[in-house]
Amino acid sequence: MDNTTQSLTISVPIFNSENYDFWRVKMETYFSSQDLWDIVEEGFTVPANTSALNASQEKELKKNKQKNSKALFTLQQAVMIQFSQELWELRLPKKRGTHCRRSFKEVLRYVPLKFNL
Repeated sequence: MDNTTQSLTISVPIFNSENYDFWRVKMETYFSSQDLWDIVEEGFTVPANTSALNASQEKELKKNKQKNSKALFTLQQAVMIQFSQELWELRLPKKRGTHCRRSFKEVLRYVPLKFNL
């Protein structure tokens, strides 16, 4: 029996302003397949004082930052260039002077409103 593994390349679904609902489902599936859905759905919080974190908490924070960056990069790749700036603006803090950003899940919900879909 041959135990070789085959590599499967999964391409990111591209949003072109049409078929949003289908694209959203495909993106959810993609994020789940890459173990990023928890970050997309819930986001994460960076503690105000990271110097008080123990080694395990530092490791978890680093992992969450990395997953967040992967999710952001994926989302940036998943939209046509003309939509990138608009999506970035959706991620910005809800209130001026705060560090709270919308989760990626919220961004995915705002896409149809932003683009009148």
